[in-house]
Amino acid sequence: MRNRLTLAPAILTTAALLTTPAAATERVTPPLSWPPAQASGELFAHIGEEHLTDEDGPRVLPAVVAEVGKYQPLALMASADKSDNGTPAKLEDYKATVITPLAAAGVPVYSATGNHDRTAPAPLPGGLPGTLDSSTYRSVFADQPFPWGDAPPVTRAPFAPQVRPANDPAGASNHYVVDIGAARWIFLDNSCYEITVCDRFQNPPFPDAEGFPGQFAWMTAKAKAAKAEGRKVFLVMHMPTQDDRPGHSEPTPGAHTMGEGTSPDNGTLERLAAEAGVDGVFAGHIKVMQQYRAGGVPYFIDGGAGGKLYKNEDEEVGTDSGYWYGYRLVRVTPEGVQTDAVPVVVPDGISVEAPAVLERGRSAELTASARSPATEGVRVDALELRDPDAAAARQDVDKLPNPARIWTTGDPLVLAPVASPTDDPRRDPATQTADGRFQARCPGLAPVTVTSGFASQRAFVKVPSRDGEIVRSLARRGSTIGRARRSTKLAALRLAQPARLIVRVMRGGKTLGDLERTCTPTRKPISIRWDGRLEGKRVTRGTYSVSVRVASDRPSTVRRYKVKVR
Repeated sequence: MRNRLTLAPAILTTAALLTTPAAATERVTPPLSWPPAQASGELFAHIGEEHLTDEDGPRVLPAVVAEVGKYQPLALMASADKSDNGTPAKLEDYKATVITPLAAAGVPVYSATGNHDRTAPAPLPGGLPGTLDSSTYRSVFADQPFPWGDAPPVTRAPFAPQVRPANDPAGASNHYVVDIGAARWIFLDNSCYEITVCDRFQNPPFPDAEGFPGQFAWMTAKAKAAKAEGRKVFLVMHMPTQDDRPGHSEPTPGAHTMGEGTSPDNGTLERLAAEAGVDGVFAGHIKVMQQYRAGGVPYFIDGGAGGKLYKNEDEEVGTDSGYWYGYRLVRVTPEGVQTDAVPVVVPDGISVEAPAVLERGRSAELTASARSPATEGVRVDALELRDPDAAAARQDVDKLPNPARIWTTGDPLVLAPVASPTDDPRRDPATQTADGRFQARCPGLAPVTVTSGFASQRAFVKVPSRDGEIVRSLARRGSTIGRARRSTKLAALRLAQPARLIVRVMRGGKTLGDLERTCTPTRKPISIRWDGRLEGKRVTRGTYSVSVRVASDRPSTVRRYKVKVR
């Protein structure tokens, strides 16, 4: 004779109503960062316009450095400028603010030369055309790892070169190549407002030991050689080749490129980069976050690392103009290159607007904004964490980067993400969306978290039930599961209105797995069954506890049954 369970099921009710954040269910844990710090491929970071001596440089730049350090990229690539003038004290301050803390975090820094990194003759301010002296720059950064400086190179894999040639001249280099894993990074010097002008003031000098007459020929050969090896090729330089800001007046009304838009080097660089198969060009010089394409090659202006943004009185800061503070992450995988423009945000600096109540079946778009560390120069107190708006932007929105962010629902049974055609392919489609649109599914209270970089903020959305009862009946049926593959009906449930049904198997106080986790809208009888298997595997013989929970925005109904598996 088989033993039969005779213990009556306990009827439990949650102690707190699901009308407060403390009672919200959060089955899904939001990501620690977005973009994800842990992912396949090789991660790099890029910054530009660090300008430590600008009004907000001492606040913005250290915050950027701290964020980059948390991401633990293989290296940080900088397009400069480092300060307002390349004096020894200011360049040493830059080292203490950027290079030293990142070195402690295991992240080497490689930098291009900016026009403000060269030393202006007194009493002229730094950065003006004709400022050609980089002797102080070469001296201050000579202690950096080769190939930027003269110190021993980074010798751990996957860095190369790992030996400094005997004929390498003393002092920091103005142009150089570093290979890291699957990527070759080529640093060019256009800080003299033209590459061809800078060729006369280079370290190493041209013509070089390989016979190259200047940077264009040198870059082309180095890029093509890397492509032949199957590497991705990136260029890092200070000045971009295009400036598409409409109606700008800062720092001048002209294009803030090589030669203020007049140099033929802009077109030459674009042509040679395309011919060599370059995969991306990274620049600064313009204190803005923008991007564009030339000859099929993507160009990124990441000028938000500390300098006062080049916004005039007629322009707005924010996503629709590109005037915001941040940095860029670059992830190289066998499938391609993924880049993300990431805002720098003060602690607790994200604000979320979300409906407190959303009726079942309705959808809503949640919005968020982020506050930067800038407090004295050009402030960005409410950067919109969304795609640029074509109706509000004064330029082609394809040239404006999307601030990195992801929205995560804590309970997709209550609030489910609604994907858009341009949604982030890296998201978990069951719980995440980059655009903040969610649909109310089942009654309950769901936390929703937006994450940008390592900053996040949470809101709560209630999906209300209708008046009246929720559970019409919940009756026990079988209590023993035999060795046959047939399932046993453990309980029968009938709902009066939609609710979440969570059926969980437990033993010894530990949860072993869920048999059911659904939003159940039907009024038809629901059969709760188990065949003694979890994740396709038969459990061991013995007695288990099966919890049946019916949850909504009210106190949950919970019944626990003892079930014997033979």
